[in-house]
Amino acid sequence: MPAPVRTVALTADGQAVTDRYLSAISDWFADALAGWTAKDRGDLTRLLGRMVDDLTGHLAAELRD
Repeated sequence: MPAPVRTVALTADGQAVTDRYLSAISDWFADALAGWTAKDRGDLTRLLGRMVDDLTGHLAAELRD
């Protein structure tokens, strides 16, 4: 039997912390990849998408078994 669904929400302080964290991470990645060519960034995006798809499929198969 599935567990009951619960809804949660961030407080205003929690949202502010999340926003600061995401901004810092975004800035960090932008700085780290600043010297990459558009092709390299595109390849990274494509390969990360492929990895996510493969991992998602693998997990789904594990959960079915």
